[in-house]
Amino acid sequence: MDHQILEQNYTFLTMPMVAASNTLLGNPISADYDADSDTVFIAERANGGGRVLAFEDTSAGGNLFPRVSIELSGASSVYFNSQD
Repeated sequence: MDHQILEQNYTFLTMPMVAASNTLLGNPISADYDADSDTVFIAERANGGGRVLAFEDTSAGGNLFPRVSIELSGASSVYFNSQD
C-alpha cells in the first residue's frame, strides 16, 4: 500500500472527535478551521433548524460545549475568512 495513503489514514484515525449532548451536533454538514485561533466552525442542520457552531481547542476531543452557537435556519455551509 502507498505510504502516503497509510499516513493519511493514520492521521484520520488519530484525530480527536467532538461528540455527545453538550456539542449540539446532530447533522454537521460543513466545517472550516482557523489555525491561528485553533477554532473549528461547523454548520449544523438538525438541531434547532440550523445553527453555526464554533469550538476552540478541540485537541482533546470529547463532549465539548461550543464557544459560539448562533441560530441560522437551514444552515448548509460555513467558510472562515481571515481578515489580516
